[in-house]
Amino acid sequence: MAEENKPVILIVDDEPLVLELERRALMSEGFDVREARNGQEAVDAVYNSRPSLILMDLMMPVMDGYTACRRYAKATTYPLFLSLPWAALKTWPEAWRPGLMIM
Repeated sequence: MAEENKPVILIVDDEPLVLELERRALMSEGFDVREARNGQEAVDAVYNSRPSLILMDLMMPVMDGYTACRRYAKATTYPLFLSLPWAALKTWPEAWRPGLMIM
């Protein structure tokens, strides 16, 4: 359960090292950090933890970040930040739609 007044951040990545580094950095700043290892886990976690912010990779097994973003956008209005290489934007122009932030 998230502590009072502590923003919940959901990080989504299939790379354990990336999850570890992001988790440590965010926890050191006082955030309540939740993790998911693929897009399906991320979609499920949105309903369970109601994150203030989501940091999501795009290339993952089970459900990729593209599909998770589409499902997420239909279900909620929480902010979503994608952590992806600049080159990926050329293959996914819908990422530029209003309300979706790219890191």
